[in-house]
Amino acid sequence: MGYLIRMWHETPKNFTMTLKQVVNNAGDGFLSNETAIDELREFFSLIDLHTMERLLGECYLKDKKYKFDTRGFATQDLINEMGRRLGYKVTNGLYRGKRNEIGYDGIWEAPDGSFIVMESKTSDDYTISIDSVIGYRDKLITEHRVPKKKCSILIVYGRDEKNGLSNAAKGSDEGKNIRLISATALFQLVKLVVQSKGDTVQKQVFSLLRPKDYFVLDNLVELVFPQTGDEIPDVEDADNNDLELDSFQSKRSESKSEDYPKQDLEKQNLASVEEILASGKSVGVFVQTDFLQLLNSGCVDNEEIELLTTKDYCNQHFKAKKTVYPMLKEWPDGTEKKDIGYQYGQWRYYSKIVFVCGGKRYLLSSQWYSENFEKLLTWYSSHIK
Repeated sequence: MGYLIRMWHETPKNFTMTLKQVVNNAGDGFLSNETAIDELREFFSLIDLHTMERLLGECYLKDKKYKFDTRGFATQDLINEMGRRLGYKVTNGLYRGKRNEIGYDGIWEAPDGSFIVMESKTSDDYTISIDSVIGYRDKLITEHRVPKKKCSILIVYGRDEKNGLSNAAKGSDEGKNIRLISATALFQLVKLVVQSKGDTVQKQVFSLLRPKDYFVLDNLVELVFPQTGDEIPDVEDADNNDLELDSFQSKRSESKSEDYPKQDLEKQNLASVEEILASGKSVGVFVQTDFLQLLNSGCVDNEEIELLTTKDYCNQHFKAKKTVYPMLKEWPDGTEKKDIGYQYGQWRYYSKIVFVCGGKRYLLSSQWYSENFEKLLTWYSSHIK
């Protein structure tokens, strides 16, 4: 038994070593040999949640006294330990890249056979190459170590103040397979799983971390697992709260039921492309039924809704030849309908139906809807798969 492990067993309730001291007391203090690495990982497997939270905080502090050369390695191991406590079977990655070796930080396998390639990032002092992480996943797939259809990427970060990670992930062709979560939010999930009874919460966490077209998961963690004494809601039901429905509900109460079919928000039965094509719905009815249900299902996040208000994003993803304006327009607070024409051109070209998402109001262009209907359905179909 090494000194570090012995110290933990002797004084677990009064353990005050900093992360730097922990690493210095693991083996010979150098994370370049198996003895030190094994002792550090064993120590992380023993510590309680209070100590884990304290050491995790030190991984990301900017104060120089908490920084040391191998802090990133210790952070990587600590996050992998968090993966184990969530219930994943974890394979630790390399600290440094080696020739002919895949440089992942960790591979997390869920009981259902799905996999996560985990990449840890200490701060935004340096930039992770998204393409490199995607390359690790591709190589693991090629070597048949993970299944292509059931493997995603999870980047765990301390700080992303410049939104570099978010922007890089959204701009990647593989963005749909990449998820971001801060170490703080991930630790919240660990606490919930460890402190819960049964495996219900654990299954919810596995579902939460699977690809669902969310990039940064922090707000979703707060949404799905609010820090209250109430019973934790089902993940799929909680996803529905992302959309604010006040405008929809008020307008629907003024409309005839036969004009606007009622939604089943609990079942989230999304219509197929074939059903939408056969229905011949107007843009207004489409917004109040299929588009709203898609948002409620959690298949589209607030960030993508905002991107749909930009010309470049619409042209890039829809490649619509006639598109010279974005699919959506934000309707600023305090703006009356009579002012829409003044700000955006003829407002009659936009649906009179205003929908609210992420606290912002939007209009869907009826002209865009008619001109690029097939491309819109292709986009819709890609989100319901």
